[in-house]
Amino acid sequence: SSRPRRVCVCVCVCVCVCVCVCVCVCIRCLSCVASPWGCQWNTQDHTCRDKDDTVLGPQIIKHRQGARCPQFENPDPVLIPVGFKTTIGFEGINLDVYQDRVFTIGTELMSNMEEDVRSDDGPFYSFNGFNFSLEKSQETNVLFYVKDKQTGKKIDSTLNVTLYSCSLGREDCSLCKNADPKYRCVWCVKRKSCVYEKLCTNDQGTECPDPHITDIIPRYGPVRGGISVTIKGSNLGIHKEDIKAISVVGVPCIHQENKYAVSTSVVCEIGPLEPLRTNWGQVEVEVEGGKRGTSSAFFTYRDPIARSVHPANGSKAGGTVITISGFNLDTATREDIDVNVGGVVCTVETFGAAITCRMGEYRADKVPSDLLTVTVKYGKRTTTAVPTAFQFWENPTILDHHPKGSFVCGGRTIVVTGSGFDLIQNAIMRVQASADKWSGITPTEVWTLFLCLSLSLCLSLSLSLSLPLSVSLSLSLCFSLCLALILIFNVLNWHEGQGQSYQSEVIHAVHSESIQTP
Repeated sequence: SSRPRRVCVCVCVCVCVCVCVCVCVCIRCLSCVASPWGCQWNTQDHTCRDKDDTVLGPQIIKHRQGARCPQFENPDPVLIPVGFKTTIGFEGINLDVYQDRVFTIGTELMSNMEEDVRSDDGPFYSFNGFNFSLEKSQETNVLFYVKDKQTGKKIDSTLNVTLYSCSLGREDCSLCKNADPKYRCVWCVKRKSCVYEKLCTNDQGTECPDPHITDIIPRYGPVRGGISVTIKGSNLGIHKEDIKAISVVGVPCIHQENKYAVSTSVVCEIGPLEPLRTNWGQVEVEVEGGKRGTSSAFFTYRDPIARSVHPANGSKAGGTVITISGFNLDTATREDIDVNVGGVVCTVETFGAAITCRMGEYRADKVPSDLLTVTVKYGKRTTTAVPTAFQFWENPTILDHHPKGSFVCGGRTIVVTGSGFDLIQNAIMRVQASADKWSGITPTEVWTLFLCLSLSLCLSLSLSLSLPLSVSLSLSLCFSLCLALILIFNVLNWHEGQGQSYQSEVIHAVHSESIQTP
């Protein structure tokens, strides 16, 4: 029997669908004859069909004969600046079947416009170019298509070029001069922008303006120095070696070259404030050529002082968040400080007028621990401490809960008893129906956030379960109760010796709506 006949029809722009057993993605002739299904290309009617030795003629490109495909290639130049109309030349090969035809060229970025292609000597062609624009990126790749103007059919094209913008991402002179020379970008003084060189023939700036400082981070540093200061601005050099000197309040600041960002950012480590020198002043940067920039903002030397810590105790397991209060604690930046509690690292969470940090695990055996000092270190040389400020206690322990079961609709109050609950800042309760007691039903876990206010916790929970209508509400449920105690914030006002029971005002359910308690 004869093999099934495949019919290949090009649809849209570059998708070739081969009916029967083959589907191929094509760029017209080249992909057609390179497909694994033995297709051949007809240049006369621009169709891709199954191999047929009875169909002959110069218009037929047989399977695996891609070198015979009509195509356009080798664009020159391959770098095209925006805002400047650049003539683009290219080659055309195997175009005998298109003799005396007129071609047009276009791309999606040409706003649905097409330009006529000019035939030069031999296989060479060109067109006058297009005034392109870019708004979001410094460069983008562009593929030109070429059409037979008479039929509107596209011919294979590998005319790939790179469209680029000198101005995007190069807002000042230094950034402009740092551009790759292949782009031929220049700083145009009159326009105060970075442009392609042919757009600014008589007004190119050979030297960049003085540095301009726009911000200093941080604005405060310890008297002994030893912290990093980030200076932001423009025209802060092209290379890290361009930074010749930095001073903060007249004190030399050591340039950290590995953190330098061309033109826009310089980082240095401040030195100690000299005795009798004014503790505030401006920042100055000197770059290559003796050019200097001075900040309008002021930097102030001052020392932080820690005064108190709250809460004063926490779980041995860690997780307690402590708040350190005092004066001038927002000296330096968050990255410059470390908090230590008797050798236990406290990870900084917030930094400002007060500092909060999350306590690590206390690994010593002695519990309760001694009264430990809370130390805050600023950079390399400055520390401030609160002595006898914190103590680690035994972890909270759960002894019992009541009741042991509940209705499907929820609403029961669960009381959890134990010890050490006064250390808890925040906790999560999970109530889960036991699958082994209720086979065939997939229970839905409900996570409920509650406030720990005493040794007795009174909570109102709802359990959301997907039940078939045939299940009677009289079925007894067996619950397994698991408490995950997470130390986050000390929200309780606990006094040792109180045996009162409290109830949280609002229960926040993670997977359901908030539930008001009676």
